[in-house]
Amino acid sequence: MVSLSKWQRVSYASGAFAKSLQWNSTEFILLYYFAEIVGLGTMQAGLILFISFIWSGLLDICFARFFDNKNVNYQKVIAVSAPFCAFTFALLFLPISLPGNWLFSYYLAVTLLFRIGYTLVDIPHNAMLGSLSTNSYERTRLSASRIFFNSCAVLVFAFCAGHLLGLLENGSMQNLLIFLLIFSLFYLINIGVCVIPTWHLRAASPQVSSEQSFAVALKMLMQNKPFLILLLFTLISDALMSIFSKSSVYYASVVLGDDTKATSLIVGLAIGKIIAMPMFSRIAESVEKHQAMIFACLGKAVAIAIFWLWSPTTVSSAFTCYFIYGIFSGGLHMLVWSALPDTIEYGKHHFKTFNSALTFGVFHVVMRVGNGISFGLIALMLMMLDYPAGGENLVDNLIRAISILAGMGALLAPVILLFYPLSHAMHQELAQEKSTANSSIH
Repeated sequence: MVSLSKWQRVSYASGAFAKSLQWNSTEFILLYYFAEIVGLGTMQAGLILFISFIWSGLLDICFARFFDNKNVNYQKVIAVSAPFCAFTFALLFLPISLPGNWLFSYYLAVTLLFRIGYTLVDIPHNAMLGSLSTNSYERTRLSASRIFFNSCAVLVFAFCAGHLLGLLENGSMQNLLIFLLIFSLFYLINIGVCVIPTWHLRAASPQVSSEQSFAVALKMLMQNKPFLILLLFTLISDALMSIFSKSSVYYASVVLGDDTKATSLIVGLAIGKIIAMPMFSRIAESVEKHQAMIFACLGKAVAIAIFWLWSPTTVSSAFTCYFIYGIFSGGLHMLVWSALPDTIEYGKHHFKTFNSALTFGVFHVVMRVGNGISFGLIALMLMMLDYPAGGENLVDNLIRAISILAGMGALLAPVILLFYPLSHAMHQELAQEKSTANSSIH
């Protein structure tokens, strides 16, 4: 495999910017939008998101298996799927007047359609992370570039979120249509920049036999110990730790008195993630990758503890908490995504199979399930707190509930990583074996 040029690496990583704008819109705004602006209520809104994430997980694994078997070109799949993804995303935020049950059904259907489009872009783009890199060090660099663009997208989203919420709340259809049109055009241009420079690079996985049954491929994957540990870690992380950031709009609405102030919290989160990139890249070079992940989790636990004990009620104090959390969140995100292709390489070495897209697909299933659980927990938390009434203790109770749920994840998840078997020495051995195999082929 030819090493990527700097421009190819940057262009590929830039695809995370477009995906992140959509992902953060659904993660930070959609629950609040469905519940408060559309008027579905927290339980129905939470149910839509829970069902959509389970649906997305099923799509991930089905499409991933198809991509592996058919040896598709990932860039072409992304290019063809991007317009549908942009269109269905715009439909999510277009208000419609329907009776109660029909309104729930409509937004559920549109959300499920969007998940189809998002999966067809997301799975190939993520699978390219493994097939366009040759060793663990390159993957860390490529993953850091992706997280940088992801964090920049969070910043842009933060500045646009207040405007989008204002358009949705005020019912200005013409301005909303212009906003969504501009967003869609930008998204499509960004996807083009992502795939065109690497178009000639075959980023599929020809090692996979189409005759290999799904059951056999899945059985081999479930015997991959590093992958299973990373999978369980991700489930706990997405189900519990992510509640801290996902609750930002409700936190801003209840504690800070204005839902649009959530943009300041998201900015703090994004700046922290950007700062994390060089710091955690160096940490990952000096210690084992899973040890760096444990450090990041403990850092998130400290940030959550500060949030609980400080109980910030001003924008500046809340910004500080989210900034600290963002540093460790960004570092953890980068490390997890760089570790995933390592587990694929481990599987190829031990089981002589290279189910690249299937690995990402199963990983996505667990991510979606974890995200669905987190939104379900947030909806349940708000119901138990009697939101929006809640009485005079609503502020303290909300801060306490967010801190307990997220803190549990930050303390439980690192325990699993203690059993992670991959090390720098093993990565070097696998890279040497891969280099020798490529030399013998040529």
